[in-house]
Amino acid sequence: QDGRGFWGDAKYKHAKYAYTIYGKSDLALLAFLGAGHTQSSGTEFSPVVARGIQFLLRAQDSRTGHFGNCSSYGHAIATYALCESYALTKDPALREPLQRALDWIVSKQNRQTQGSSEFGGWTYYYPDEREFDPYARASITAWQVMALESGRIGGLDVSPAVLTAARQFLE
Repeated sequence: QDGRGFWGDAKYKHAKYAYTIYGKSDLALLAFLGAGHTQSSGTEFSPVVARGIQFLLRAQDSRTGHFGNCSSYGHAIATYALCESYALTKDPALREPLQRALDWIVSKQNRQTQGSSEFGGWTYYYPDEREFDPYARASITAWQVMALESGRIGGLDVSPAVLTAARQFLE
């Protein structure tokens, strides 16, 4: 882990995924959280988790809720990791940033073409609202669903209609 809280190479920018430090950091956080280490658990890795969470919170756009300059994968995994932390700790400092992150995911769901094969799914989106391509993907959608469901279980506001549409896409 870098001293600033992330994992990976901060200078590396992928053509499709943008800065991959977000996704890598989020996956690392999920591993620590899954092993029972939270920012407040008082375990040997609590400071590691706290630095990772602070990195993500500093990277979040206060207007949109998007985490850093990354694709939908990085944003969804960041949201998922922070939702898991929130569910475990009920840390009030996470609630508002997480709701913004979840709302950003919801705003990017394809809800325009009811009945099409794209309805309910997600594509590659970025903080500047460009798309890498217009096609919803199962892998991207699955990460969005993981974040949304973790947020819902943790007590954050997620409309059941969003999850119903995602299920329709995945089926």
